[in-house]
Amino acid sequence: MEKMELSEALKANASVLEGLLGINDTWYKRRFGEITDFNEANNTGYMFVDKTQSLDNKPNTSSNYGFLETIAINEVTIKQTFVDFQSRFFIRICNNGTWTDWKQIQTT
Repeated sequence: MEKMELSEALKANASVLEGLLGINDTWYKRRFGEITDFNEANNTGYMFVDKTQSLDNKPNTSSNYGFLETIAINEVTIKQTFVDFQSRFFIRICNNGTWTDWKQIQTT
């Protein structure tokens, strides 16, 4: 077995751990920042959205706040789910770069 300096061993272990935890941006995680268009949220993750009414390609909601979840298989195959502050759920799909209209999911 090859000897390693302690710092090299720690870096190697940290790299493996990052991969397992998804820190390398391949895992579902919180996204920070603001968007001006729902189409801009095209990486897997979730985010709080405010000023919803001023955004392009928004769902049909009167609420100005909500949570957006994005699951991206690649750049042209994406699912978005939006839950507004009135507990209404909306969903849409991007297939081959073309987005469907937002659909409201009925709950009881």
